[in-house]
Amino acid sequence: MKCPKCGREIEDGSLFCQYCFADIRIVPTYDSTVEQKISETMSQVRDEVDLETYKEERSIQKAAEARKKEKKARLVVTTVILTLAAVCLFLGLLWMKLRTSPSYYLGQAYEKADQGDYGGAADLITKAQQVSENTDTRLMLEKAEYLEKAGRTEEALATAKLVIAAADPASEDVVNAYGRMIDIYSQERDYDKISGILEDSGNEKVKEVYSQYLVFEPEILPESGDFNEGIEVTITTKGGGSIFYTIDGSIPTTDSLLYSKPLELSDGKYTIRAITVSPFGLESKVVSRKYSIGEQEE
Repeated sequence: MKCPKCGREIEDGSLFCQYCFADIRIVPTYDSTVEQKISETMSQVRDEVDLETYKEERSIQKAAEARKKEKKARLVVTTVILTLAAVCLFLGLLWMKLRTSPSYYLGQAYEKADQGDYGGAADLITKAQQVSENTDTRLMLEKAEYLEKAGRTEEALATAKLVIAAADPASEDVVNAYGRMIDIYSQERDYDKISGILEDSGNEKVKEVYSQYLVFEPEILPESGDFNEGIEVTITTKGGGSIFYTIDGSIPTTDSLLYSKPLELSDGKYTIRAITVSPFGLESKVVSRKYSIGEQEE
């Protein structure tokens, strides 16, 4: 190595020239390979640090997202539970309201009737009446109809009687209630019972509507008495039916003479007796008249 000042040869690594005593500055040798390795190492370290940082940040982000999702899930679950609770409460209140509403039971009753379950329909009408304390006679008539169709005739008759007791005697409901009873007794062919309830009703409108089920006593004219000459005797009756009579005072039956035209009576004494027989075979009481016509020998 040479001194940069005097140019003489000096030993390698000397810090000064032993000839001119000048300071020797040692410049380190530049090695690009080493620098590259250092750079690569630093880059690798940075990458590793960045990776760890990214992983840590990602982990923190995932944890935050998980907490956010969990919070959202809790909110959704809570909302669903509250909604279901509200719906259940609403349905419960609605059910309770329906259970105390006569309209609900009546709707169910009519559905049962449409399906042919008349007994069930009648029972549901009873529930509707109990809920509302309803004494609507028309509703009671529907109940009586369903009971009859269900074969529960005794209950149907009892319900019809309740209508008669509750309604205005002049109303159509009373007329229809008697009609329901008559329909039941007609199926049993108990025409005596029909005649009896009509007679006992004391309701002229009902008697008029169902007069075919009544048997009226015949009316014989003229009244009993003495007559100087021949007379014409007529026998009539209200409503339908046939009149049977006798002129000798015997009790008339369905085998006796059938009245069809006025009777012509001449001199003599007569005891005419007559009955009315309804289309249903019911017989009226016997009505009689006595006539003395012309001059009679003492």
